[in-house]
Amino acid sequence: MGFFDQKKGVQFINGFQLHNLINNQVGFILVNLSCEFEHENELVQKFISYSKSCSPDELQKKLEEWMIDKAHPVVLIHVKEKVANKCFHNLNSLGLVNLYVVEGGWGHIEEYSKERLGEK
Repeated sequence: MGFFDQKKGVQFINGFQLHNLINNQVGFILVNLSCEFEHENELVQKFISYSKSCSPDELQKKLEEWMIDKAHPVVLIHVKEKVANKCFHNLNSLGLVNLYVVEGGWGHIEEYSKERLGEK
């Protein structure tokens, strides 16, 4: 589904792929790791409303509650991509099969949303 960035050691998806996951109602968990993030753009708001929120510190515990099994797709997003990347690495020991980070974080989703809605 995504692509692996060898330098960062993270499996990424982009805004288009995240949009398709949501619109095609694919079973996955979008985890917003920046709980304080809010946005007025309707498409960004759609992504936020679809997500489950928690802090990076409580991520592992929350995933154990939310996930069906280790193959259940999980997508991590934060305002700062580096935070989501770090969480990705911390979760690697759990043996999750479909773990992804949104490339560029919420900033990328904001830019993608502007393009989709025809804003400049």
